[in-house]
Amino acid sequence: MTKKKLLLSILIVAVVMGVTGIYGAFSAYKTKQETAFVEFLSSLGYESVTIGAQEIDLDAQKLVLQDIALDEHGFETINQITASVPPFWGDANEQTLIISGMKTIQSYDIWLIEGFPKVFELISRLQAYKKITVEDMQIDLNTALGALRFITNGHITHKNDISMISARVVADQNQLAFDSKIAASFAKTNQFNIEAEFEDAALRLDDIKANRVTGWLGLSRTPSDIMPVITGQIIMGRLQIADLSLHDVDVTLEGSFASPKTIIKAKVSNKSNMNVHLETEDINPNNAAAQRVISARIETDNLDDLISFLQDLHSAGTKQNNLVSVSSLLLTQGNLERIAAEIKELDFARLVLEISGTKDDLAGKVTSYVPDGAVERKFVTSLEPLFGSARAP
Repeated sequence: MTKKKLLLSILIVAVVMGVTGIYGAFSAYKTKQETAFVEFLSSLGYESVTIGAQEIDLDAQKLVLQDIALDEHGFETINQITASVPPFWGDANEQTLIISGMKTIQSYDIWLIEGFPKVFELISRLQAYKKITVEDMQIDLNTALGALRFITNGHITHKNDISMISARVVADQNQLAFDSKIAASFAKTNQFNIEAEFEDAALRLDDIKANRVTGWLGLSRTPSDIMPVITGQIIMGRLQIADLSLHDVDVTLEGSFASPKTIIKAKVSNKSNMNVHLETEDINPNNAAAQRVISARIETDNLDDLISFLQDLHSAGTKQNNLVSVSSLLLTQGNLERIAAEIKELDFARLVLEISGTKDDLAGKVTSYVPDGAVERKFVTSLEPLFGSARAP
């Protein structure tokens, strides 16, 4: 064998061995990644994970897993996971991941309890990848409002132990519709900051409807926070609760995520010059015996509108007593007739209805402001029949 043929033979053998080694390394990498993905998904509660098809594209340097079932019945699935395969001389932390067409079913009650720990677990496990892209993720959430569906697209990037999320979440159903943009950052110390803006939102339920809804919400947590802190503002063109109709509704939120202080300002529809101001917050929020207190003030200059509003309030409270019980206000037809008769005797300029108490124990009164020369006298009519009317000193 000539020297040239010997060198050619050695080169061919080296190429064959190199290619075989590369394919062997990629095959081992594929098996390792498949196992890692199955273990990762299983740790999130998907206990019956199976992968339908696998492929390694050497030219594009990527691993593709397809037709992934997350449960034995195939209700929860992932169409495809694409992971970049790092070159042998590269950094594994430079890998990217694309999750396409995931469908998952969640319970709101469970998510509310376990949601934040699961988010941190998910993000910490995904920090092995430089960037994760989510395409057309479908989340079916079981709630008291029924089954709600959300479509999510976005990406997660990691830098200096900080994970940053940018996403768009859309809901387009009869009972709930919105289009939102979300920006968030998560630190390994369980600190986070989430900001969301939404528009074109609408809520359509049997007894609660809202339309022309826009606003923003912020959710954050620092090392000193026991519970995440929420802030936000929601503007509604119209809000209908049973027979009670409001417009130009402005809602602000601030405080603990579980029980924030809420301020609602609105105008009452179909009532002349009637405004509502309502505040609700917890007394001793860190105490096991914490109670939610409500304080509302409604102003008008029309007695018929006030009585009609109390009738609508009674209807709304009867149909939505899970929100607040108005039974303690005794808004019966006979009692409303008594209130109207007592106030009708006064030559009032304006009326102020005040309601306060806890969710299940409310009390109320109507103050009639009667001009008397340069001063204004106040006459108080209790919603409780036993107390009747009294003139303020």
